[in-house]
Amino acid sequence: MYIFANIALRAAGKIAHSNGAAPPRPAVRRQFAHLCRKIFTKWPLLPPFFLTFCLPLPSGRRLAYYKPELRPEPKFDKLGLTYMGVGQNRQYCRQKSYGGKLVENITQATARDCLRDAMTALEAAGYRIVFHVHDEVIADMPEGTGSL
Repeated sequence: MYIFANIALRAAGKIAHSNGAAPPRPAVRRQFAHLCRKIFTKWPLLPPFFLTFCLPLPSGRRLAYYKPELRPEPKFDKLGLTYMGVGQNRQYCRQKSYGGKLVENITQATARDCLRDAMTALEAAGYRIVFHVHDEVIADMPEGTGSL
């Protein structure tokens, strides 16, 4: 909760940003307040509460973003979501995100859940799965068995 509380205080103009930037404009503060209401009412957080931002998936799994922060995005003149993740040099660094990237992550995670369910159904039907690639499942079956 500390990170979100600290961000909320910064957005409200109560404390200065760590980089010395001026507090955001009132319109940005309203957008942030709306985002915080969504976060705290609709998206449950996993422990430790102040370190992880979780997005629930239709399957019940959650996508987790470690150490989320809203930071000023000078290019677009608004706050942007950042989180800690593995960078190009394979070390943890702050990653920028945006709505389209979050939607892509949700779509890919949901596709993975669909593939998992399909593989479970195939194994239950007697297919011996050898491996899978992207959205394909390869099964090794004796000739004359199966639906093909």
